[in-house]
Amino acid sequence: MKSLVAMTYYQLMHSIALALTFEEKPNLYFSMDFLNPDEVLLERIADTGVFNEVRGITWRGEFPELVKELRKTYDMEEDEIDALGSSLFEKYLEPQYEEDFENADKSDEIFVYNDFQYHYYYICKHFDNIVGVEDGYASLQQQIGIHRFKGDKERLEPFIEKGYYPEPLYRHEKVRKIISSVDFEDLDDYYRSKLFVWDYKDIVAQNEDKFKKALLQIFDVEKMGITGNSSLYLGQPLDRSRYCNAVENYLLCRKIIRNENDEGLQVYYKPHPAERNDPRMFGSEKAKVLPKDFPVEVFNYRDEKFDRLVTFGSTGASIATCAKESKVYFTKTDFDRQDVTDAVREQIEGEKLSINMFIKVKEMTPETYVNVYSCIFRKAYVRTSLYLLIPEGKKAEYEEYFDKKHLKNRVQEYKRTIKGSKEGMLWHKELGWIKTWLDRYDPYIEFCEVSSYDDWSIYREVIHGRTGYDYLMLLEEGNPGFTLTNEIAGSLRARIHPIIFFRLQTTILNASNRPVNIALNPGYLGDHYNGELINKVWHREVIRRLEEGECTKENLAILTADYTGYIRKREDLTLSINADRYLDIEDGKSYYGELVEQIIRERTDESEDIEGRLANVVYDYYDWLVVSGKSPFTLFASVVVEDLIEDEAYQFEVYKIFADAMLKDRAVSNSRGLIQEINYYQGIKPIMDKAVDVGLLKGIENVERARRKLHLTRRRKRK
Repeated sequence: MKSLVAMTYYQLMHSIALALTFEEKPNLYFSMDFLNPDEVLLERIADTGVFNEVRGITWRGEFPELVKELRKTYDMEEDEIDALGSSLFEKYLEPQYEEDFENADKSDEIFVYNDFQYHYYYICKHFDNIVGVEDGYASLQQQIGIHRFKGDKERLEPFIEKGYYPEPLYRHEKVRKIISSVDFEDLDDYYRSKLFVWDYKDIVAQNEDKFKKALLQIFDVEKMGITGNSSLYLGQPLDRSRYCNAVENYLLCRKIIRNENDEGLQVYYKPHPAERNDPRMFGSEKAKVLPKDFPVEVFNYRDEKFDRLVTFGSTGASIATCAKESKVYFTKTDFDRQDVTDAVREQIEGEKLSINMFIKVKEMTPETYVNVYSCIFRKAYVRTSLYLLIPEGKKAEYEEYFDKKHLKNRVQEYKRTIKGSKEGMLWHKELGWIKTWLDRYDPYIEFCEVSSYDDWSIYREVIHGRTGYDYLMLLEEGNPGFTLTNEIAGSLRARIHPIIFFRLQTTILNASNRPVNIALNPGYLGDHYNGELINKVWHREVIRRLEEGECTKENLAILTADYTGYIRKREDLTLSINADRYLDIEDGKSYYGELVEQIIRERTDESEDIEGRLANVVYDYYDWLVVSGKSPFTLFASVVVEDLIEDEAYQFEVYKIFADAMLKDRAVSNSRGLIQEINYYQGIKPIMDKAVDVGLLKGIENVERARRKLHLTRRRKRK
């Protein structure tokens, strides 16, 4: 019995077409490393009856431990690599894939569509008749030319060189043949001797009716309501493949969509299934975002047709028959990675990701002056516009004070006030730079008089109705611009989100005049958001959707929940806060206790989700205790929950939100310092203990591992 191992939708379609040509139904193994398909998809594939067995193979298991061990091999000497040999792979890969491939016939042919994943190690070791398969898009030559290991897989290279791990690109003795859709003139002798040309379209044609039936059964895509003058735009995960960064890929998508709109075409944007940027940011009246969890080839078997198919360089365009014409920006077939990078940058030349920063400016001080101007981005492809929110009737006065001609004097004044302080050390490098850069860059600054510094008053008076930007932020005047802009730019280069949440961290003196580091409520806990505008980065599409309805705090909270899966939270961004809002509260327990009682009392439906609101009140009470100096030096949130909420059922739900949020925070943290690690795990240990006691964290695998972090020891540096 033959086996097939695929990992993308395109490869799945090729597998279906290929399987229909076999006399006996094969087994299909769908690698979940790339798309992470759910069980429903696997069941749909099985229900087609094309395969004998359908199984998802995964790298979850003990793979995090394998990655850790691989990281330790960085810069190891040859004798150290020899000492390890294949032991790491035998320890971590063998048990996992032995279970995954338990029903496979290891003596028959196994068709492998990708040899860059860990399952290739097991296949090469245990299967005797391997067939390498390209995905049907004549991409074998490209694959050979541009392949390189990325990330932690780079640690495999010394093991490959010494024969402890199979060489990629199907260069293994057990690879009997390689199936390609087309022939190539310049293949070396190794590939020439094993190449078997079998065009994908010819494979499909042998059983086209059965192929179509299976495809539509798996991907039951609703009709899109396509009208005339339409363009189907195929996206590509160019940043994930490291041809460019996320900002560049975003700008490329935006540019192509605008080009199509300028020609009067309604764009239907089909994101690539592996796209990391959130495609919903391109949703508008002129660009409709289609689901990404189906292959575009489904349209070949639908009645709906497009006027044009447009893509930067998707191989899917070569076999798409769902459009009258095609427009491909990058058509070079024999290329290397730099060719793609250069082509992307050529297309986006002159494009900028625009961020509008609305800054509450209540005072005219050198510190505020420096903070305002340091919010200007210095990154490629990013442009900021500053909107200074000032008191009514003082526009002329503020315009004169913040004129950039005063820059040198303002910086000198500020340096004198912070000389010798910790803040002075923080700003030393930046202040030296800021004195020269404004001569080379003329930022856009607009002074906006506001009647109130309330967030939603500012929104209605200044922000509402503005267009022509990608992101906006509403900030307090005390935000240190250099830190803020660098963090934002770093986040956007990695992945484009509709909303970016930052966990607010600051240092405040307690009643004993000792510094206390606290993480203030960013307005987001678990899956619950309280609807505040301040100190978040909002994409224009989120604001556009808000403006379609009533612009209220409550509607923003509802809208934000729709984007929960794409929210970014960080622990290491330092922002100043206005603690005055806590000073008017004399008895915090009574004040916040009444809020808790009111939330519970006003509950009208048993299914109503109020736990998130309770968690936010608890978090606010926690902040009040620290800021007001009415707490000990170390205060655990678990104590606050019990202090404020009497009902054990509600305590249970709030513990769950806190525990989930804290563990989720840690999953995106980049901090590896010993002190930070210990402080973090000591801080959440009571929450974790409490959550375990009430049965909340039984399903989280890393609980015990996190507890063991409390006993961290510094690893001896290898010479």
